[in-house]
Order: sequence, then structure tokens, then C-alpha cells
Amino acid sequence: MVMSNNSGTIKVVLLILKGRPAMVTQLNSFRGLVDDYDAFLIDAWGVLHDGVKPYAGAIDVLRELKHAEKTVVIISNAARRTEQVALEMQRLGLAPDLYAHLATSGEAAWQALSARADDQHRALGKRCYYLGPDRSRNLMVGLNLDEVEQIEDASFLLVTGVLDPAHDLESCRTVLDKALKHNLVLVSANSDRIAISGGKTYFCGGAVAGLYSSMGGSSLHYGKPYLPIYETCFAALPGVSKERILAVGDSFETDMPGAKAANLDALFIGGGIHRDVLKNNSSGGVQALCNKYGCTPKAVLDVLRW
Repeated sequence: MVMSNNSGTIKVVLLILKGRPAMVTQLNSFRGLVDDYDAFLIDAWGVLHDGVKPYAGAIDVLRELKHAEKTVVIISNAARRTEQVALEMQRLGLAPDLYAHLATSGEAAWQALSARADDQHRALGKRCYYLGPDRSRNLMVGLNLDEVEQIEDASFLLVTGVLDPAHDLESCRTVLDKALKHNLVLVSANSDRIAISGGKTYFCGGAVAGLYSSMGGSSLHYGKPYLPIYETCFAALPGVSKERILAVGDSFETDMPGAKAANLDALFIGGGIHRDVLKNNSSGGVQALCNKYGCTPKAVLDVLRW
């Protein structure tokens, strides 16, 4: 939480980042990386699946890692608790025996709201106004919150995304205006700004929180790119040094800076949310992303394949 070579290498792209050259290996398969690491923190949405079906090759990668006795931790900015996300992934064919641990931003938010371990969280109060899709509403279950129907009656605002995937970001402005008027803190249980589901893009909690911050509001954020969710993952990997952990993700807004903050090597999957940037100029697009976000992955792969 924070307030507001062998198989696979096809070329090496030379990037210039903050005046220094940075080498990014572009791969055509995952297997060439495996011997260098003991554990893998793998993003779910945009890497393993698109919200509707798993990506071709993703399940094979998880099976091969299991066969190689590597440890896989799924690290997701889903705004739901781990048990619910595990069931969602299982319905997509991503069985629990393919990974050792699952960490979600929704779980991180739930634990923080349950523990109330610091003054910021204790000051939130119990009167909660929920903004987001119905499928994430059960994040409030077990937190002893009083859900209110009017924002004027709330002591804080819990956000998991826009109300409906078809809605644009401006659909939230009226609620956010009222929240700002009452000086409410926005709790964002999903730090992703956008997601792609079945080929369609929609706004997540991070975009709503970003809009609120631009209006002058205060927010609490959970999940990637913030360190606490990585610390949760490290706790599930006792005895594994950071040098032997690879983070795998598709976002330069969350996955790549999160890996950098956690001092981890990263593999960037180009076929996720940045696919349009990379469509016509893969190496030039990666360079632009590295320069914009100030972080450089160790390697680039278009989609997760063995």
C-alpha cells in the first residue's frame, strides 16, 4: 500500500535509458530463461489469460515449470480475494496444482482493511461506499463494514473499477466530485489502469484512483507496483534469493516498475496491454516504453510460450 540463447533468443535490442545503454534480449520462447531462476512471479491477466480464455502456450509453460521443479507464484492486481481468483482461474483451465501460491491486490486490500494496523487505515472508519463491478463487491465480506448507498454518508470510498465494463472513466466523475467535497479517502483494490477482456479494453481501479488524484483527492493503493505484494510473494519463497526470481508481466505501468522496485529481473510480455504500441515496431516500441517508465526488463517475449 502507498499513498496517492539456445532456444529463444532471436536478437538483442540496444536501448538508451537515462543516457545509459541497456541490453534487452528479445526471445521467441520461454525455455531459455528457466535454468537461470528457481522461482517465477507471473502476472495472470494479460500473460496467462485474457479474462475469457487462457493464452495459447501459457498452460504448457506452467506445466513445464512444474516438471522442472520450479516454483511459480501468480501475482495479480485482481480486486478480489485469492480464493475467488483461484476459482476464476480454474474455470479458465489454470488449475491450482500449476502454481504454488497466489497473491492478489484484492487480498492485500482486504487484509489491510481487516487489520487496521496504522493510523491511515483506522481513520477510514466503517461507512463504505463501493464503486465497481458486482463481481468484486464481495471484497467487503468479513470486514464488518457498513455499506452506504449515498456517497454523502460514507467515511471512505472502496474502488475496484468502473461500475460496468462498457462505461468510460468519466462515468465516475460525479461520485468522485462528491467524495472530494467530503474529503474522503479512496481505497483502490486494483492498481491496474486498464485491462483487456476478450479483446475489449476497460478501465480498472487504478484509472479511477488516478482521476481522483488529478482532482486533488487522496488514495490508498494495493498490489503492483508497490512493494508489499512482492514481500508477500517473498514470504512464500523462503530460501530463494532475489537473484533467482524472475518477474513476468505485460505492463510497464505496474509489472516492470514493480519488479524494479523489488530488485528483480523482469520478462516483459509484449502481447498484453501494450500490444498496440509494439504492433508495428517491436524494438522501437520497447525502447519508448523503457524511456517513458524508467525501467528496463531483462528480456522481451511477445506471448508466453515454452
